[in-house]
Amino acid sequence: MSIPQKAIKHWPLALLLLAIGYVYAGIIDGPFVFDDHNAIVQNRAIQIEQFDTQALAQIASESYLPTRFFANLTFALNYLTSGLETRSYHTVNIVIHALNAILVYLFLGQLLRSRPELVKAHVLRWLPLLAAALWALHPIQTQAVSYVVQRMAELAFFFYLLSLVLYLAARRANTKRPRGALLSLAVLSGLLALLNKENAATLPLAILLVEWFFLQQADWQWLKKRFWVLLGAAAILLFAGLIYTGGNLVGHVLDGYQGRSFDLQERLLTQPRVILHYLYLWFVPLPGNFVLDYDFRLSTGLLSPLTTLPAVLFILVAVGLALRYAARFPLPALSVLWLFLSQTIESSIIPLEIIFEHRMYLPSVGVALLCALAILSIPYRHASAAIVLLVLPALASSTQARNQVWTDTLLLWQDSATKSPSSPRALAQLGKVLMDRGRWSEAVSALKKALALDPGNYKIHLNLAAVYANMSEPDLAEKHLLEARTIRPDSIAVLYNLSHFARQKDRWRESKAYLQQILDADPKQPLAHDLMALTYERWHNNTKTRYHYEQAIAALPGRPHSYLLYGSYLARQGKHHEAIALYEQALARVRHFPAERERMKAELARLRKAISRK
Repeated sequence: MSIPQKAIKHWPLALLLLAIGYVYAGIIDGPFVFDDHNAIVQNRAIQIEQFDTQALAQIASESYLPTRFFANLTFALNYLTSGLETRSYHTVNIVIHALNAILVYLFLGQLLRSRPELVKAHVLRWLPLLAAALWALHPIQTQAVSYVVQRMAELAFFFYLLSLVLYLAARRANTKRPRGALLSLAVLSGLLALLNKENAATLPLAILLVEWFFLQQADWQWLKKRFWVLLGAAAILLFAGLIYTGGNLVGHVLDGYQGRSFDLQERLLTQPRVILHYLYLWFVPLPGNFVLDYDFRLSTGLLSPLTTLPAVLFILVAVGLALRYAARFPLPALSVLWLFLSQTIESSIIPLEIIFEHRMYLPSVGVALLCALAILSIPYRHASAAIVLLVLPALASSTQARNQVWTDTLLLWQDSATKSPSSPRALAQLGKVLMDRGRWSEAVSALKKALALDPGNYKIHLNLAAVYANMSEPDLAEKHLLEARTIRPDSIAVLYNLSHFARQKDRWRESKAYLQQILDADPKQPLAHDLMALTYERWHNNTKTRYHYEQAIAALPGRPHSYLLYGSYLARQGKHHEAIALYEQALARVRHFPAERERMKAELARLRKAISRK
């Protein structure tokens, strides 16, 4: 039995997909970390019970980062099928990364087939695959893949490259009908990219770049005659910015710096050094070089630090040389321009945080292309093969090693705090993890260090208050709680903690006042309604007790805790039939939370047995 030629042709790609699965298998049961909690765990909008138009409207309008609708939709579908069990979320991320590797392979293959004269036959065959492998197995991608919320970056990449693949296919189509259909799909894919992350707004410029380099052979006369196309692409970029900022781009940018520890000038001066650091990570991909939370020194002037001016000059020279030699060396020139174009939004005036490794997910395609071209251009093929056989396993091993820290929140924040000892966020997050694990003295140490670096951070005060309360130090707990209230009196987290502290002191009316403030700010807070119900039960106000439990269930019907509290209350009131009906309703609506479902079943059995005895 003979093996089909197509299967033989594509076996290396299949091997790459297996390698991706292997190096990321270790994080399949990894926890939610950092912004995963905002985007998924605490995001009521994506915690849907059924998939319908109401759920879609809820995801579109109430989600964390609602402009990233498509990514939020995938989180909602994950929740619908498996609740907050992390395995399904990580599996989807890994699958998307594998699909993206295929798209890199297809995209670069299309580019080379449009101008096969640029490279030798063996380069034409192997460059797309090698570039895809270098890109997919590199440890710089771990933050985009292993950090669940960065599915936003993965999906933006997917639709970005898919749009380019469709565009190139349309340009090669022989008749109008398939060309029109492919172009329409390319536009749709571009719009979907924007619904995942804002850096996809550079897509029109990327299409123009590809058209000019590979279909117009870097002809400057063609570009000059179509200067309006360049203006149109820039206008699309500006229009996308206006949409995302509600028509107030300048105000949005300036306002965004109000809560930052850096200003617009410092960010612009620092970003060239950030880009060079990304390149350093690419070429020195040791696991110990990567970190989630950086303590990156800001550039306050062209010579402060001294590396600022050289970094600026490096980028200007690199872009200038790429444009100057675009016609003679289109592949290296495209690689360079791709790197800087795809950094345009996240390394510009937008008041984002200074540095995150996942921002290299799209730009690194250009670097992977350049590296693959360099390896395959070595005159001795055996030397090229030897380098590939050394580099790819080394990258895979480094990725596996880096992924180890993503398997445990304690490892992740210990790693960050060790590598960024002046980062208050890394120390604060480490303190919180230690607090959650009951390691009180270690938590106090980490949180105090964080507070010394950022004394105005109310969350650190809250966590110190919680730690001291568990260490039976009520005076210190109250001190930090009051400090948090002084800094952020309107914070829901602060109000919850104040309410809890008041209840511990048996000051129930004070506790109720804080809960009412929470509900005034957000009437759909299920925990606040539960606590209100417990308060009114203590005061024997059955009407308001029932009201608040019902409001808690209505606010988040898939949350089991309100059903359990309400059911216990009804049972204590002797309303066994009502409690049974409530638990039956809960078991039909709460699809996840296996431990809580078992408790409900046990309560049902107990209540039915109690009724049968009467």
